[in-house]
Amino acid sequence: MCGIAGFHSFSLKSKTDIEKIIVPMTTCLNHRGPDRTNFSILDNGFAMGHTRLSIQDLSEAGNQPMQSLSGRFTMVFNGEIYNHFELRKELKNKYSKKIAWRGSSDTETLLEYFEVCGIEKTLKNALGMFAFAIHDSRSNSLILARDRFGEKPLYYAKRQKEFIFCSELKSIFAFPNVRFQINAEALTEFFKYNKISSEHSILKDVYKIKPGCYLTMSIANNQHICETNIFWDAITEAKKLSQQKFEDEFSAIDSVEKAIESSVIGQLISDVPLGSLLSGGIDSSIVTALMAKNSMEKPKTFTVGFKDSSYDESKYARAISKHLSTDHTEVLLEEDDCKKVIPHLSKIYDEPFADSSQIPTYFISKIARKDVKVVLTGDGADELFGGYNRYIHSRKIWKYWSLLPTLFRNPTSKILSKLPINLFDKIGASGVLNYPQLGTKINKSALKLIKVKDLGTFCRSMSYAWEQPNSLISESFFRDINTSAFENHHTFDDEIENMMLTDTLHYLPGILCKVDRAAMHCSLETRAPFLDQRVFNAAYRTNLYQKVDDREGKIILKKILAKYIPSDLIDRPKSGFAIPVGKWIKNDLKEWTFDLLSDDSLGMHNLFNNQIVNKYLNEHLENANDHSEKLWGLLIFQSWYKEYNQLINT
Repeated sequence: MCGIAGFHSFSLKSKTDIEKIIVPMTTCLNHRGPDRTNFSILDNGFAMGHTRLSIQDLSEAGNQPMQSLSGRFTMVFNGEIYNHFELRKELKNKYSKKIAWRGSSDTETLLEYFEVCGIEKTLKNALGMFAFAIHDSRSNSLILARDRFGEKPLYYAKRQKEFIFCSELKSIFAFPNVRFQINAEALTEFFKYNKISSEHSILKDVYKIKPGCYLTMSIANNQHICETNIFWDAITEAKKLSQQKFEDEFSAIDSVEKAIESSVIGQLISDVPLGSLLSGGIDSSIVTALMAKNSMEKPKTFTVGFKDSSYDESKYARAISKHLSTDHTEVLLEEDDCKKVIPHLSKIYDEPFADSSQIPTYFISKIARKDVKVVLTGDGADELFGGYNRYIHSRKIWKYWSLLPTLFRNPTSKILSKLPINLFDKIGASGVLNYPQLGTKINKSALKLIKVKDLGTFCRSMSYAWEQPNSLISESFFRDINTSAFENHHTFDDEIENMMLTDTLHYLPGILCKVDRAAMHCSLETRAPFLDQRVFNAAYRTNLYQKVDDREGKIILKKILAKYIPSDLIDRPKSGFAIPVGKWIKNDLKEWTFDLLSDDSLGMHNLFNNQIVNKYLNEHLENANDHSEKLWGLLIFQSWYKEYNQLINT
């Protein structure tokens, strides 16, 4: 895992001038790769930089930027190719290429495979997570590519005289004499979902390479010409695979288990210590169980919990660790630990990102990094196998709601939204119901139901933080903005299955952003065995009823896990990394909140309708409604803007 950066400039000719730019662009990514920092200044105004976190081939032969044996291609690479030794064998056996390998890194494998087979075949045959740039000296062009699910970040900016690429916006911020404008469409997306999609960035004219795509930048008539191509399309693949459903339950369970196990085995490749992040949930437990099955040593597992028992689930991870005999590390956090890191989130996530579970994700990464350089996670299982509560409950809620006469829906929704949240949270957390955050979920669902007209709309609305961001964003800034981003893909007849595919394409990259930035800030590599093409294939060949119904989700994963762990250790409602930001806003974070949402702070950019901001803040403080999700997005944006406003034109 590494950091990459680079650019091409028409105006800079002197190597000294180029070096003055590429060095700070690269060194600001040292957290992503503290083991070595290097750069190359190529011909014709190109420069590439790389910060290395050494995982495979710890020798100098793995250092980057790396040049192909022929000298034609130069590459900077971030990620891991888990089947790269198989690709080497293919070059030898199928293509009769006797390559004098200099080392055992996957970067070198990609370079030589690319030279023999070209970009399309390389990307289609490589299994792993990646973001890379390859310079072709013969055509004086650049190729940027990103993995199928967007595990690794890759930004680019096309300016009048420069083309810039990098792993994080920090590198673009380091480019001299550049000021930016807020991207109105991305801002709208952010407040609607509390995250920005896999394509846009918060900055106008700065983009992300979409997952499963590669961009070719060529030079003609003193211009940067960009062409984007798709090498893997989740919609097309899902549609095709859904026509090849498994014939029976045994075939489905066997195939899914084998796919996950093959992925775990492949991801154990490492020349440094590795472990797993064990939350005690189904996803991380499966990954850890298969690690234990296929490892010579006890897997190292890591968990963070909270000293406040109402938010602590570490006991479940502890029980599973004991059953699997892992080498377990558990740390219980104080609320003060979490609150102290909040003002620094804008430096960790250098574009707005407002999922409060980013806080414990950062802490567990920091803890794990003390013992290992690599951890496996359970990310991706919820989207592929139906893990989110909205998949389980949306159809049931809508079934009963649709029976209610239209005349009564609005008042009923308002009554439900006024129920005492804290009381119902306590009832839900009791041993009787065992349903975490019940009051919060009733409140959220009730507010959504006021405006929806069908199941599909209701499903989509459950992902929204702000249903109508145009009520928040000032009219002068909001005009002409497309608000249809993240709408469901109507690939399947079933709305729940459409929602799962939509989440894989749009919601999942945000989760991966959360994990990547938090872990890489601590110089920790994360790997996600569920995000393997073979697991995706098996998931979409599995019938929906084997994944989710109106009582539970991840049905097939639970049956697989039951082979390794007693069901009583895992049979409980999904909770996630619950963080009580709503409570904190009313108490210890109140001063911070008032400062960031004051008229003076909002007046720094005049992007928002201050009356709406004050309305939601007051309702939250007076316990009239729980607006923690909306307010957290506002606070994160304000904190980000305060950090970077000197670079922003508004």
